[in-house]
Amino acid sequence: MQIKKIKIIKSEKHRRFVASHSCIICKSPNVQCSHIRSIPKYGNVGMSVRNDAFCLPLCIEHHKEQHLIGENKFYFKYTINPIYISEMICKESPCKKIQSLPKGFFNEYRQYTKTNSKGNV
Repeated sequence: MQIKKIKIIKSEKHRRFVASHSCIICKSPNVQCSHIRSIPKYGNVGMSVRNDAFCLPLCIEHHKEQHLIGENKFYFKYTINPIYISEMICKESPCKKIQSLPKGFFNEYRQYTKTNSKGNV
């Protein structure tokens, strides 16, 4: 079975935009851009390949916790939907690369987690 590959976006402008938001957990203004690396079924996204379209603003403490306990446990613990949140941030991004993503780009990834309007699992 072949694994589908997706378009990888690399954008310093978008990463800076993500980091300009407050932490999605504690609202701290001191934020890092945290990549979602655990998207299943996509052959070129993982531990060593990071797609800037899939980023979250996390403070240093929560970013460390995410790596310590693992992404899926972290998202479950805080009842957040990382795909939904990254999609909402992308919609506001000033980055042309992000804005050039095809309409419906995130639709395929919504199966990753169930969402409600607030992005909670």
